[in-house]
Amino acid sequence: MEDESLEPPRPSDAPRTARIIKSPRVPTPGLKIYTTEHYHFYDPQLNNVGRPLNGRFVSFKQYDGYTLYMNARLQDVDTIPTSGVRLDDLTISKVLSVFSQKKLSQAWPAEFDTKGMVRATRIPLGNAAKRWVDVGESDVDGVVVRAGEQGYYYQWWRGLHCLMGKEGYDAGQYMIRPRFEKPKTQGLSFKTGYKAVIQQPSRNTNDDDQGTSNTNSSEVEGSARNWCVVS
Repeated sequence: MEDESLEPPRPSDAPRTARIIKSPRVPTPGLKIYTTEHYHFYDPQLNNVGRPLNGRFVSFKQYDGYTLYMNARLQDVDTIPTSGVRLDDLTISKVLSVFSQKKLSQAWPAEFDTKGMVRATRIPLGNAAKRWVDVGESDVDGVVVRAGEQGYYYQWWRGLHCLMGKEGYDAGQYMIRPRFEKPKTQGLSFKTGYKAVIQQPSRNTNDDDQGTSNTNSSEVEGSARNWCVVS
């Protein structure tokens, strides 16, 4: 399905019915193929992008020839290739706050549907998007972080989609979100139930509001079948 709208389609004159929200589900074996290890890594010196594809999204198999873009030190989102690459979770957290929905879906259709929404069936890739959370801060559900719970938490897009990267997926935390679930926020947030698997001893001074990754890129790259270091 090309469009993963949060709202079910209905005629303009149809009465509004109660929203039916199903439970999150485990990804199918067919989706589990498209993990970080499935892709060659993008190298800016080689500019080894895949052949751009036209036409609507049908399945992730279409993008087997794409390379995976991941750069934990990314400063300028305009340097990200706008075709021929897939994006890791940290990069997704960066582009979501900068580009329009139309731009997102046109440039990176494997990550975003026609309405610029992160695809619900997308397997988390590469570096996670995280933020440091202190004691006393409240998450998107109003849960307050208590003493001993401070640390890095995964970023959630609109309170719906967890950008946990490879580390969260490998830890078995990923579930496909249900359709028609109501967004809880417009931007990036966190939930106390999703503290990052990989923590640093102390707060990373390079943190910003868009999320960061404290995962050494070699931890991800070393597990791929072929990779190029992105600095």
